[in-house]
Amino acid sequence: MRRLAFGLLAVLSCAPASGPAAISLAPIVAPAEQTSGTLLEECRIVGTGERRASWRAPAFEVFASHGAAEPALVVALPGEAHVTWSAFPSMPSDTARARVELGGQRHLRFTGWAPLAGRTFSTRRRMVTGHGHLWARAGAAIELLAASGGFATARVASPFVAPKSFVVTGRCDTLAYEPSEPEHASHHEPKSTHSVFNRNASLDLHEAPSGAPFATLTFDYARAFELAVVEERGSFVRVTGAEGDVAFDAWVPAAETALDWGVGSIHTSGWGTSSCGGYYSSNRGVVARDTPLFVGAKPEALAGAVVEKSADVRYYPWDAKTVSGVALVPFDFADGMLRAPTRMWIARDAIQ
Repeated sequence: MRRLAFGLLAVLSCAPASGPAAISLAPIVAPAEQTSGTLLEECRIVGTGERRASWRAPAFEVFASHGAAEPALVVALPGEAHVTWSAFPSMPSDTARARVELGGQRHLRFTGWAPLAGRTFSTRRRMVTGHGHLWARAGAAIELLAASGGFATARVASPFVAPKSFVVTGRCDTLAYEPSEPEHASHHEPKSTHSVFNRNASLDLHEAPSGAPFATLTFDYARAFELAVVEERGSFVRVTGAEGDVAFDAWVPAAETALDWGVGSIHTSGWGTSSCGGYYSSNRGVVARDTPLFVGAKPEALAGAVVEKSADVRYYPWDAKTVSGVALVPFDFADGMLRAPTRMWIARDAIQ
């Protein structure tokens, strides 16, 4: 089944009789837990790189302040940059930013702010929707939206035609910022009696064998999705299903399911650089000491930014400039992991 772009769905506990609940981005309230004085209280995530979930992810821009209009730096290789995330917004927002700390990789030490939109985290254990019957599976790639009181609200892409994504919540300590899929927490599979398929192109999911559905899944076509039957009650059957990063355990009308008539299914259920303005000739060197970073066409020190000792750089001595008696040269990090929107500069005598 094809994966589509992100959208939004949040499920409310009191759905109207006419159909599924309305869309909302409000964080789902999780049970209160004692987290005072712990890292959970501030939701701090120390990561070794970003997991690639989409080739079209937006640029990883880092801003000098929470409200800065223009980025100060760009993480050009997010999968290789170690980042410490903290100070997440308490409510989802299209412009939400969190604090990021860079450093310790012989590049730059800098603390700034980065938009959460498009950044990819992972979950080591499931994160659930409000009713708990549908969730992001352990190991899912998610987009973090907000965090408060030790719990995080995130968005997970849906593998279905609709809805295109789900809003889920879980503990902050289940989240990872790693370039590879994390190790999954163990889970227990419900015992299944037999398998069925969706009879139509859509399927209503219910919390109980009665009432209005909490969600309706739309597929490419009928008999496209395999469901494991766990329980039967009257005109409803309880089924489990999983595809991609999403899984569910819900009641569905028996009339909306069909036995496999040998048609075959496409689904198997499972659990489970600041270039230097066109200068083509450069020298290679290593930074001899921690030293300030300068940026811009007219070099100015970027407050709090330090080029780390032993950084491997390429520099361009033919365009040196003197600022306050210090000879500066434009440079790039040799591996291109970090750059600035404009030129980066460093003291010439700091390079060996």
